[in-house]
Amino acid sequence: MERLDFYSDPAHGWYRVRRELLVKYGIAEKVSNCSYQRGTYVYLEEDCDAPLLVRAMADAGVDYRVVNHPTTNGESHIRSMEYYQVAA
Repeated sequence: MERLDFYSDPAHGWYRVRRELLVKYGIAEKVSNCSYQRGTYVYLEEDCDAPLLVRAMADAGVDYRVVNHPTTNGESHIRSMEYYQVAA
């Protein structure tokens, strides 16, 4: 079972996952630059990139659970992170 941490601000949301999951499920090169990254984590944009991972896990027969974190009152710190790029 994989864990997806959900973070949001009043305007948008992201699923934090380990970068290795994107490689494991074959979507690392499909994720857009609407997602963000920091260290070993990628924050998948909720509308187009997170569904890529969910579909890939479903195709692999893998279950997941979402851990919801409180919505911030203002703009999330995630927005100040580097935009996603495929690791070299």
